[in-house]
Amino acid sequence: MFGCSFFITVVVLIFTDKFNGKTSRGALFKEAFDTILFSLPWKTTLKKPTQPEIQFYSNQYKGGDLQNWYSPNLSSSIEHNTAVAILQHSNTSWDIVLRQTYRQALVYFLASYTVLLIATFLIKQCDALTIFLLLFSLLSFYSHFIVMIRGHSGAIEKRKAISAHLDQKIRDKQ
Repeated sequence: MFGCSFFITVVVLIFTDKFNGKTSRGALFKEAFDTILFSLPWKTTLKKPTQPEIQFYSNQYKGGDLQNWYSPNLSSSIEHNTAVAILQHSNTSWDIVLRQTYRQALVYFLASYTVLLIATFLIKQCDALTIFLLLFSLLSFYSHFIVMIRGHSGAIEKRKAISAHLDQKIRDKQ
């Protein structure tokens, strides 16, 4: 169990930057898309993606049709600001669902791992010192996953607040 935990922790730590880099790049592309679509100013301090970069990553996409993005079926009678709020609300709702699904997968993984660990302790009839030492050695493993779960929970709450604000803007048609 310790070897498995150590391996998973090392793999996660090695690939965390790779995942974060793609997430950050995706956020920049989304922001570039939003600024063009909604005629908004570029507010980030990061360098705006160039058209060749966007084209390169677009060509890398091998999946089916993109879904859960901005709907092309909005009426032209909807005011620009209301359309922006509706589309941002759609995107925020999609982000909430994705984060909830990922958080749930992390919780299930951690719970399953814990049950397997406890079962191993019971089957092997480990003494208290062995259990303590093993759990102490797994502390960073658990800390990492708990931090990820809490981070996504915080992001979900922020997105829900944004969604509620957008709901109000849409209702008020501002």
